[in-house]
Formats: sequence, C-alpha cells, structure tokens
Amino acid sequence: MKDNTLIVGFAHPDHADPVQHCPGVQSDMFANLYEPIFDGGLNGTPVNENNYFARYMWDLLESVGDHVKFWEVWNEPGFDFSGAKGWLQPGQPGNWWENNPDPCDYKLQAPIFHFVRTMRIAYQVVKTHSPDDYVVLSGLGFESFLDAVLRNTDNPNGGGVTSEYPLGGGAYFDVIGFHIYPHFDGSMREWNNALGAFDYFRHSDRGIEGFLQKRDVRRQHLADYGYDGVTYPAKQWMITEYNTPRVSFADPSNPNVNLFGSDVGSRNFIMKSSIMAMQEDLIQIHPFQIGERETAANADDSFDHMGFFENLNVVEHFDQVILEPGIGYKTTTELLFTKEYDEARTAQMNLPATIGGGAFKNSLGQYTYVIWAKTSIDNSEVASANYSFPSSMGVGNLERRLWNYANTGTVNTVSSSNISLNGTPIFFTPTSNTNEGEITMNCPIDSVNIEMSATLAEGGRTFSWTAPTATTTCPLGGLTITQISGKTSGSFFPIGGDVIAYEAKDACGNLVECGFRVGVGATSGGIGNATTGCHASRDGFNFIGNFGGHKYFISTEPMNYTEALAATAAQGGYIASINTPEENGYLSFWNGDQAFIGMNDVAQEGNVVWDDGEPISYTNFSNCPWCESNTSNNDATEFHPWNGQWNWIPATDVRKVLMEIPCAETLGCGCPTTNEPVCGADGNTYMNSCEAECAGVFNYLYGSCSGGTIETYFTSCPDDIV
Repeated sequence: MKDNTLIVGFAHPDHADPVQHCPGVQSDMFANLYEPIFDGGLNGTPVNENNYFARYMWDLLESVGDHVKFWEVWNEPGFDFSGAKGWLQPGQPGNWWENNPDPCDYKLQAPIFHFVRTMRIAYQVVKTHSPDDYVVLSGLGFESFLDAVLRNTDNPNGGGVTSEYPLGGGAYFDVIGFHIYPHFDGSMREWNNALGAFDYFRHSDRGIEGFLQKRDVRRQHLADYGYDGVTYPAKQWMITEYNTPRVSFADPSNPNVNLFGSDVGSRNFIMKSSIMAMQEDLIQIHPFQIGERETAANADDSFDHMGFFENLNVVEHFDQVILEPGIGYKTTTELLFTKEYDEARTAQMNLPATIGGGAFKNSLGQYTYVIWAKTSIDNSEVASANYSFPSSMGVGNLERRLWNYANTGTVNTVSSSNISLNGTPIFFTPTSNTNEGEITMNCPIDSVNIEMSATLAEGGRTFSWTAPTATTTCPLGGLTITQISGKTSGSFFPIGGDVIAYEAKDACGNLVECGFRVGVGATSGGIGNATTGCHASRDGFNFIGNFGGHKYFISTEPMNYTEALAATAAQGGYIASINTPEENGYLSFWNGDQAFIGMNDVAQEGNVVWDDGEPISYTNFSNCPWCESNTSNNDATEFHPWNGQWNWIPATDVRKVLMEIPCAETLGCGCPTTNEPVCGADGNTYMNSCEAECAGVFNYLYGSCSGGTIETYFTSCPDDIV
C-alpha cells in the first residue's frame, strides 16, 4: 500500500480544549492551538511542544510519514448536528453563508476560526517535514461550510485579516475531498414544483452525474475565492468515502419511497466511479468499505449493506464471501492498473450521448477501451445500445472481458462492429496488442497472515518459504522478481513479526506484487525482564496500551470465563481489574469491544472478587434496562466500550477478554532509554514522554519540572542518567 491517506485529529481528553464553546459539551479539538507553531528547535524538533496539535502532527510524520502522502484534517468537520443549518441559503436566519456555524450546531463544537487554525498548523508542519505531501480538507457536506472555511482566517477574534492572521482557510489545504453517497445525498432526485414532490432518478449513471454536478459547483466556489490556477493554485480533488448499498432501504425523509440499492446497481456504480475518477483526474478514491458492517439478518441501515465482502466478523479466515461490487471493482482496477485516460483517443471513439466510457493507454501506447450503455430509467439498471468503433481507428478484432473477469478469467474475441452493450461496463483490448503481455505470479504460500507462537525462552521462530515464481507473456521479456520488504527466507523472526513482499516486473511495464505477514506471538511471559517480559506481541491477544505501569490486551477471539481465566494466566497476566475512574476511562477510550473484566463470583457463588485478588474499591455498573443483576448462578462482568460501564452476565456466555499484565510496574514499558524529560501534570519529571504515559500521565510539558523529581521504571539506568 502506497501514498496512503490518513485522517488526523481528535485530541486525547488530557490534551483537548478545556473551554466549552457549546455549554456542557467537551470539544475533541486540541488545546493550546494558539501557542506558537514553531520554536526553532528548542527541544530537538522544529515544532513547539506546547502546541499539542503541532507536536501531534510532527510525531505522526516522524512515525508513519513514510507510508502517508495525504493528511486529511478531521473527518466531516462540518457535520451538521442540528440537521437544518448547513442547508440554509443566504438570507435565511441562521444560515452559514452569512453567519459562522454555532459551536453547538456542528461537529467541531468550537469556533470555525479554531478549525482554520488547525488546518494552518497541519499545513505548516507537513510542509516543513515533508514538502511533497498534501493536506486534505474532506467530508464537506455543505457549500456553506466550505464558504465559512474560505472566508475566515484563523484569527480567534472573528476570523478577520490581520498581519498575524493574513490568509483565509483556503491557503491551508492542497486537496478538497468529497464523500459521495448518491442514494441519499440528493443526487438521484429533483424537486418538481408542478407536482409538489420529488422526481426520482435512481440508477448508477445518475449517481456519477450527481457527483460531477457537486464538484463543478464547488470548483466554481473555489474559483470565486481565487483558487482558479491563475490567482492562486487550483485545488486537487479526491473522494475519501463513497458507495451505494446492495439493498434498498426506505428513505428516512419519506418512508413511502425506497432509496437506490441493488447488487447490480451497487456493482455498476462502483465500477463507473473508478472509471470516472481516472477521466476526471481525481487523485484518489476510497470505497466505503471492505466488508459489510452487519450480516443480512441484522442489517437495518443502508450503510450495513456496503462492502466488497459479506460481514467478515462472523467467518473464519479465508472463508470470506466476495460480493458483486467487490468482483466488479477488482476487475476494473486490475484491467486499468498502470494505465492513463487518453482524452484525444476517447474523442476519436465518437461515443454517442447514450454510451459511457473511454480509452485508457499503457506505457507502451496500447489501449484498453471500456464502454457501457448509460442507464436512464428510475429504479432500473436495464439499458441497451449497440456500438461500432469508427473504421478510422483501425482497432480490428477485440478481446472482451466482462465485469466478473477477475473471478472467471474468461476472455472472448469479438468484432469491433455492432457490439451489444448493457448498463454494466465491458472492457475491450485489441487482439493486435501482442506486446502488452501479462505476468502470472505465484506467491510462496497461500496464507496472507502466518501466525506462529513461541515461548519467551525461545524468543521467536525461524521460518522459511519457497521463493515466488512468475511468468510473463510479454514478448520483450525482461522479467525480474525482487523482494521489496521484510526478512529473507530462513531468518529468525523474534516475537512480533514482519511483512514480506515481492514485486515482479517485465519489459512491457507490467507489475505484480504479492506478500504475506509472518507474526510471532508469545505464549507466556507476564513477569520477566524488561525486554522479554514486557513485550506487546501475545498469542491470541492484541495490545491496547500502557496505563499506570500495566499493559492491557484484548483477545482476538471470544471465549467463556473459564477459558478466559486459563488464557490470561498462561500469559502471566489476569482478566483486567479496574480500580479507579481514570483506569476505567483509559480502557473506555482505547478498547472497542464488549469484553470480560475480572470481577466475578465464579469460584464461590456470592463471593465477588477480582481475578487478581485485589480488593474491590471501585465499580461502574450500568442501570441500562437490559442489564442483569448478579444472579444465583456463577456470573462474571463485561465492559461496555461505548460508555465504560459494566454489567453482569453468566460466566458461560462468550465474550472477548480484557487482559492486564503488571509486567511494567517495576520493569518499564519497553520505552526508549533516551533522556528527553517531560514535566507531568502530577508535578513529577519523567525521563521521556513514554515513561510518563506508562505511569498514566498523559498531560505533560516538554522539559523538566522545576524542583521536581525524576521517575523511572527501569531496574537499572545508563550511567549518564541520574
């Protein structure tokens, strides 16, 4: 995966803006936004560590910047909580064209100037660290919110222009992104004044037209503020979320009308979107989502039925079921990969208005053509047309590949005249393209995720595989196979893991990649030395984080309580005990699963204990209507990730498990030994930020506390550290 887009934002509670701009509501924007962005390298970085968002961005660039090209600041920042303000037009009371959004009415729950300031910080830090990267403003649902960003500076006093705040928000992003869900965003309907109702156009090509119309409106809006490629650089475009459902649901605004949704409709839309993106020079498009959110039995919303696969949470590895949109998307991207849209060649095709498509060219100048009959009937993907390539193009006979080629591999030879089309894209390649060729690559092993286990004494495993093989039909030959990441075959893989990837190229410009992950999880080792006992790679568990000198994990699979006791004990830990509101809040913030915690009366009915034997000093039971009390049967407690509260359930029930290991209490958190002191909000000086967070202190300033103490969690320190 290359040139990834990363959503940034959302402050930890200890670094969140303490001011309630909407009374009674805590914003998740950062505090200290108006601290200076840079400090000239006083603490080893160009950014001012007291500007929390600037330091956050710098740390992200340092840690994952090699994998990220596009930095999306917040997600749907203009989401309208009121449900009514964003749509209002100029002149209407409360509209966002002439009034800045009220913090209580939209997602940021802070003044719009603070968001422009956040964009400015992100832009300046990204361009300082990685000048060739891009900053993205995305998820804009309303033109009025875009206008608010463009017309305001980051001046906290009303957003006006001053020497300190000279530029509007448009100066602080390179790319503008869309979320496209045409089944409900208005793209597939128009108001009919004569009827006093909507006319509907629920078909895939209308979804594409709807996006292009919205893009054109916003492009003009940006041009009105000078972002036209003349006054200021024009913005690039991308889609960071898009899809349509496979199942039709009732329109929430009109239960008598069903929204667009079908297998063939969703498949056609996802394919046409990819083709349109290449034609319109969009930088990236990101489908929502890989697997459907729910099973068919549990789905109650259109977003539950978007995805390339059936729900992945209820199947074993490699038993996934791919759906029509997934097959169509794979076919489209596979056949157009490494190709570019050729506008001039498309013009030569002389496509009538009823046919969509175009010509795409590879590095050797060879073409792939994709065409379809445009849909036009409400609630139908039925369309038909006949097409003949102009004789002047001299394309000859063609190889035809249908939407499901990625699964079937079927290729038919057809004439370039009188081609029968329907509403689904079809791909055509001239049979004369003898120099294009194709690479077939066999990856070393079938699995994409090899999991092994090892004891602490072993420290890992040695693993070998057969090198991949490949063949090409490219007549120019030139086939090379290169390992592009990871350890070589036969290496020792320590507890943790590595990603292995290979790349095959030929002289025709074809490129194929394959890869897999080798993971090694420990089967034991809660208490041990700092390098082996405190590791985060556990067989059957995923690491959550450090708090108060302890490590926390969530099991990869659900189990009953008896199994949970055995699984956690084998790791040298126990089912998590929660003794303070702070510990509970930490787990609520980082854990996303309903899971067993350690309070139970499994050993003796009525004798409620923590699994680790600690005294019960804190509880947080919910009074939800479906929550049960402790029954006369042996029960255990589960943790609610949505609010951090607990409830009793039978110990025979199956849940994931929160595991706690106190290995870091006296032995460290596996933190670096470099002395980069921070002053915690508790008044103590810690050796570095990792040590502070290990101790449960997330609010700190860089540098030592005046007159404070130095805390360390290592059994021994380097000689140069006091």
